[in-house]
Amino acid sequence: MIDRHCPVTLQSFVCFLWIVSCTLHSSAQCQVKVLPGADIFLKDSLALIIGKRVGVVCNHTSVLRNGTHFIQAAMDRGMTLEGIFTPEHGFDGAIEAGEEVSSGLFKGIQVRSLYGMTKKPTKEMLSGIDVLIIDLQCIGVRFYTYESTLFLCMEAAAENSISIIVLDRPNPLTGEMVEGPVLDITERSFVGMMPIPIRHGLTIGELARMIKGEQWINSASDLDLHVIPMDGWRRSLWYDDTDLTWLNPSPNLRDMNTAVLYPGLCLLEGTNLSEGRGTETPFQQFGSPSFPNDSIANVLNAQNLPGVRFETTEFIPESRTSARHPKYKGQRCKGVCVLVTDRRTFQPVRTGLYILSTFLRVGIEKHQTLSFLNSLVGKPSSSTQLKSLHSLTLFLAQTDVEVRNFLRVRNPYLLYPD
Repeated sequence: MIDRHCPVTLQSFVCFLWIVSCTLHSSAQCQVKVLPGADIFLKDSLALIIGKRVGVVCNHTSVLRNGTHFIQAAMDRGMTLEGIFTPEHGFDGAIEAGEEVSSGLFKGIQVRSLYGMTKKPTKEMLSGIDVLIIDLQCIGVRFYTYESTLFLCMEAAAENSISIIVLDRPNPLTGEMVEGPVLDITERSFVGMMPIPIRHGLTIGELARMIKGEQWINSASDLDLHVIPMDGWRRSLWYDDTDLTWLNPSPNLRDMNTAVLYPGLCLLEGTNLSEGRGTETPFQQFGSPSFPNDSIANVLNAQNLPGVRFETTEFIPESRTSARHPKYKGQRCKGVCVLVTDRRTFQPVRTGLYILSTFLRVGIEKHQTLSFLNSLVGKPSSSTQLKSLHSLTLFLAQTDVEVRNFLRVRNPYLLYPD
């Protein structure tokens, strides 16, 4: 298999050295000790479940600081576990995106899927449960479906008089950086349930507080919600600024560099371009067998977008566990490699929208947008709004207004300092 995700040129080598320098600086200088909400809960808040029958929404990321799974640690402390629920990618986090998750068993307890025919827990599924604990590592992006699972579980709990406890975890992309259009409710789907920007800067606990406080769910005022905050986390921290171990939240989010690019490059799933699934570098490159990669890279570099550079590349998507049926499987794709040179100034959503706009203006006729694009961007007629630099400029100006309004609304729900 050939996967030349970045040709070795002087420019790409310089970019590589800069990325390594930034990474080493981050790792050496920060490494703040952070205790996840799961650790705090077991230390201070077990009284919330004494005498209660408990369900837990979790997966492979639901671990304590020392690596012990939350369920095992809680059962060792006497938790009466009645059921386990798991989101997209399954309990082990190994099932590829979009593939239906089956139910199963963990330590003899039924694990019920929330990513199949049923995405919202039913009354029957919640029968015999007094408290539902949610412990998931989200990525801080609106269309990441763990956030939709949170939303639907909170709504189901409110409708069935069940308490919710959310164990908080870091937003890997910091809590300071917010960008992207706020979801238009007409585009509501499982890849966007709430009127929030694509990159919202909230932890899962803060998002839960906002869902209840803004009454985005049915019976919100009836919901008994408890959020267990982390200890030591600040809004300015990236995930690798903490001393917590990175666990892939999903099969294709394998490291921080991919996570940084994901809010923008995932938008390309709404086109018939490959976004790099089926290669070693998903969400870090894009293209197709007939893609005009030279002209696209040149136009994008001419925009002087902050913190990023674009280079031509070639890659061949292949079937693998994380992407069994990638676009253009087995075909050599001409593409563009996206190199983040400074993640502090890089704006992934704005970059993704520029990529889409360039693709629409410079791409050839056989390259198409899909109806799914509107759901990801969160606006109707997205492709029309991005078709010219003038309309893109207007779209981004409106987006900035939406972000400013969102920041005012979200402020009361924040739990952590800058």
